Amino acid sequence: MDILSELTRQPLDVLLIIAAALIGILLLRYARHIIRVLMVLGGLLFLILLALAVTWALGLWQGDAWTLFGLLEVLR
Repeated sequence: MDILSELTRQPLDVLLIIAAALIGILLLRYARHIIRVLMVLGGLLFLILLALAVTWALGLWQGDAWTLFGLLEVLR
């Protein structure tokens, strides 16, 4: 069967293919910015997990030590 006649019978598939192509083009065009944002978010997640690991290792999660005033009490 002819490809063109097959595509004209199913216009929704054609629209999905065009939309996927446009999304792919946009992803390729802005890949640098997307990667930069993902790297920043990954760095923030790393810092949060590092802070949680340090507070867990020091035993500061007990009581109110995880708040700023509780941490100041523990360090004082």
